[in-house]
Amino acid sequence: MNYLFKKARILVVEDQRIIALDLATTINKAGHEAVGIESKGEKAIMAAEALKPDLVFMDISLSGDMDGIETASVIGRRFGIPVIYISGNYDLNTIEKSKCANAYGYLVKPVDDCGIRTMINAAIYRRDSENFVLNS
Repeated sequence: MNYLFKKARILVVEDQRIIALDLATTINKAGHEAVGIESKGEKAIMAAEALKPDLVFMDISLSGDMDGIETASVIGRRFGIPVIYISGNYDLNTIEKSKCANAYGYLVKPVDDCGIRTMINAAIYRRDSENFVLNS
């Protein structure tokens, strides 16, 4: 259960269904809410607009025309929703490319429950802190 931070609504964007379902289960067990699962960038953008999640977990390699970095850039620019990348790719080129979307974190697969919980809470805290400064 999540006693320290408010419940976050999280969209999962992952093209491997078993990983997406496991991630959603972990999010729910951590006291947050997985509000949707998408496997393609275009659908993730539509889901972000419709569901208005607090946070998006984004795989970098997605099926379809858009990769996760391009999708995260659109979601951030249009809706201001923070993104945490989850990827099996942790080479320097991928990490450098991912910085352009101002991600709130980067987790390397396989991820553990503690890492997911910690990353969610850190991202929500950062988002709330940034909003507080902007609104002060």
